[in-house]
Amino acid sequence: MNPPPVPPPRPPALQGRRFDTTLVVVGSLFILGWVGVHVLWGALSGMANLMANDSGRASSNAQMALILTFLAGVIVAGAAGIPAGLAIFWRGKRLMLLGLFVVLFLAGAACEWMAWSHFFASMEH
Repeated sequence: MNPPPVPPPRPPALQGRRFDTTLVVVGSLFILGWVGVHVLWGALSGMANLMANDSGRASSNAQMALILTFLAGVIVAGAAGIPAGLAIFWRGKRLMLLGLFVVLFLAGAACEWMAWSHFFASMEH
């Protein structure tokens, strides 16, 4: 009976590496893209939130709550891209990182939804 084949040794340049370089680059690009999209989303929605009370039917406090709560939601949803990008190359912690991504993304989306629903509920009819 022959012993199982021994895999060839890794080249010296790769012996200390724990992550595949390609996956690290892809994960980093994902993080940069995700955060960049959320920065753009925050800027554009910030302008829309500033103009949301042009009719004057809601109080200025309600509009300020809309702006701050919505911005907090965008920041939390934007931060969700960090564990998602790390999960691309960090195989040992992938399940935990993807779970954190889902929790942060849903929390950010819930903040955004609550901001708008509270704002519309506060409008005088």
